Amino acid sequence: MDLLEKIANAIEPQDKWNNKFCGCLSDPVSCLISWCIPCVQYGMNAEKHGEGIVGNSMIVNAAVWCLLGMCGLSFWPTCQQRQSIRNKYNIDGTPVGDCILSWCCGCCALSQAHRELHSR
Repeated sequence: MDLLEKIANAIEPQDKWNNKFCGCLSDPVSCLISWCIPCVQYGMNAEKHGEGIVGNSMIVNAAVWCLLGMCGLSFWPTCQQRQSIRNKYNIDGTPVGDCILSWCCGCCALSQAHRELHSR
């Protein structure tokens, strides 16, 4: 994001999420994927968003998410993805809030990101 975009985002009123954080059941398929195989949901989100841990490949991002998950760090890419989506769509929030939500309920964060990407 260049300087002009940052200034524009600071001046423009910020948008809200179109989808609730705990609104998983509005899309049962993404809810199920997020709870059962969250690495795949992360990879699908990265592919749709065009940005992930390592580019936009669904398979590679899912694999890296799994490796980080084995170390207890799966919340980190989920947090980064939320921040990136917020920045892209000028959604209100903070990086700390993104990380807390991703750590407390990463599956809900992944599902919300999926629904948001498909609604915009």
